[in-house]
Amino acid sequence: MSAISDKGFLSVSDRWIPILAATVGVIGGLGGALIGGCVANQGQQDQFENERQAALVDMRKEVYATYIQAMESFVGKAGSAEQAGVLETAKQLQEFIDEEGIPAFTAQAVAELVAEDDVRKAVRDIDEAFREEEGVEEDEWEELRNTFIVQAHNELFPDE
Repeated sequence: MSAISDKGFLSVSDRWIPILAATVGVIGGLGGALIGGCVANQGQQDQFENERQAALVDMRKEVYATYIQAMESFVGKAGSAEQAGVLETAKQLQEFIDEEGIPAFTAQAVAELVAEDDVRKAVRDIDEAFREEEGVEEDEWEELRNTFIVQAHNELFPDE
């Protein structure tokens, strides 16, 4: 008996057809499982990355809000102390900074840790302005504050 039939085609006995069909089915099933697994893994990775980005944005919102609140409080207290004549000497100013500046300095450090470049620069600009000998005037503070807010907004909501 020849493997080639009278019509020129390869002849397969009837007993091999189920084995051949089962083999094709197993290979197809394995391929489908492999592709399905890869697609599912990619979907999970995408979901994880989206959740991570959302958590990072939420954390930055909280950090930036805490920072600007701490700075507003520090500026307000400094203005009140200055009007009351409590900050007339370098020693009084240093004592005030040591007592009242800790929340602002802590919030600044955290903001610098989590911020992107533009927000980090705005934070450093505020810090540099407050370290200058002549201090910060109210209009300068407002400008620095607004720059920080704009940069933070641009970082948190880049598509707006």
